[in-house]
Amino acid sequence: MTPPIDRTAIYDKSLYEAEESGNKFETELIQAITGLPNIRWWHRNIARTGFAINGFINHYPDFIVRTRSGKMIPAEL
Repeated sequence: MTPPIDRTAIYDKSLYEAEESGNKFETELIQAITGLPNIRWWHRNIARTGFAINGFINHYPDFIVRTRSGKMIPAEL
């Protein structure tokens, strides 16, 4: 995954020391996600340069979350 270039304050359980800034809704979502006990880490995927899910087109999820059980969850807002 691509580390952020523009960075915001550190949030708990972030994959990196800081993440690319987001809007108010995204910030509230991350604060809720970090409060869940089953979350190992999360990452705000950098638009059009980060992790892509391939199909007939590249799809870039807004967030990628990894649970303590090892599941990777791409999340789109």
